[in-house]
Amino acid sequence: MGMTCTLWRVSEADRRRLADLPGPEIEMFLFGERITPQPATGGGLVGWLKRLSPITIEDPPPTPADPADRPTTQARGEIDLDKAWQGLHFLFTGTASDGDEPGCFLLRGGVDLGEDEIGNDMPRVISAEQVRQFAAFLSALSATELQRRFDPDRMMELEIYPEIWDRDPSKDDTLQYLLDNVANLRKFLAQVVERKLGLVVSIVN
Repeated sequence: MGMTCTLWRVSEADRRRLADLPGPEIEMFLFGERITPQPATGGGLVGWLKRLSPITIEDPPPTPADPADRPTTQARGEIDLDKAWQGLHFLFTGTASDGDEPGCFLLRGGVDLGEDEIGNDMPRVISAEQVRQFAAFLSALSATELQRRFDPDRMMELEIYPEIWDRDPSKDDTLQYLLDNVANLRKFLAQVVERKLGLVVSIVN
């Protein structure tokens, strides 16, 4: 399968929920499971029953009115950049893993989510404002400029994953592979910006 990069759009309500979850529950959230309700901590009858019973009594999760606030993959939407993620990062920043914001947001920036890596990476949350900046940055990059930035020799020297960039373009057009992913990413980000949502970014093996 190899290492792939997925971006999930996420509401502010879900971002707050995710910030309080342990790593295993974050992983469940990212891959389509609903967030596990947190144990009840209030007083009253529920609190009294908790002290008497070994059974965990949980508060029912709130039911958001807006589908964008429901922690489900279908509501959030996602994009899989396959194995193009580091090649895209190189086109956006000229580096293997560094670079300035907002061009670096696939690999850097935002806020780490939880304390545990998932796959080979710590998931990160990119705010709605950062998503807007990233979308604007990509919109300003013309096809001509992206082609100019494509440097197979340098990319192979930097070991840009998956190290396929020097292949014969008549047999395997790796530049077009990246350009297609840029087009898909732009379209996805435009939808996220329109809904004023953030992103969770994760690279998994």
